[in-house]
Amino acid sequence: MGLDAPGPREFSAGPQDPVYTQPMRRSRSFFRPLDALIILTVLVASVWGFLAFRMEAGASVQVFLGNKKYGWYPVSGEIHSVTIPTKIGPVLLELGAGGARIVSSPCRNKVCVRTGRIGHSHSEIICMPAQLLVIMTGSADDGSGKPSGSGAKESAGGSGNGADAVTY
Repeated sequence: MGLDAPGPREFSAGPQDPVYTQPMRRSRSFFRPLDALIILTVLVASVWGFLAFRMEAGASVQVFLGNKKYGWYPVSGEIHSVTIPTKIGPVLLELGAGGARIVSSPCRNKVCVRTGRIGHSHSEIICMPAQLLVIMTGSADDGSGKPSGSGAKESAGGSGNGADAVTY
């Protein structure tokens, strides 16, 4: 027949071969469109979290003695002191200038004194030996409609504010 069928061709995959082409590679940039979307989502979530859950300055302090509410006091204005009688002796609480701290306590370890000044909402000072709990709240009143700073003793009465955490 005279037609010669092409024989098996030797294939050389080296750069000397004229048929050799480099494999096609994707050009990789540092950021791809999906990366930018993920970064934007994380950024928006961070800003939202910062704005939604920022710490607000406290406006009043609620004081619990045992499982009873002892009183609530505003922390705005000048610094003044309140003496709270406990089972182990008097505890001196300093209020004002947007914060509160325990100055002196008859307890042995003085953990409540070393806690220092609290000034943000939901911060607390606990003195276990004296069964004392001081909680910074975000509003000037506790929702009972009574004026703040009365210092009157009253029952916590199942209000769910965690006063039982300091009882033995």
